[in-house]
Amino acid sequence: MDERYTVKSAIHTETGSVRNGVINSSVAPRGFQIYDTIENKRHPDCYMSRSEAQQECDRRNGR
Repeated sequence: MDERYTVKSAIHTETGSVRNGVINSSVAPRGFQIYDTIENKRHPDCYMSRSEAQQECDRRNGR
């Protein structure tokens, strides 16, 4: 049986600023997120390591 919750790399977010009329932007990864395969969405919580995210997935999957 497939698990409901899985670990996915976090979606990169674009950060930027404007200083003296110059736009500076960069794309930075934010760690790992939990993905709900039934609702087809990512949970907003972000984990810095894959092992932390996997522990939370195991807890949610009832392991």
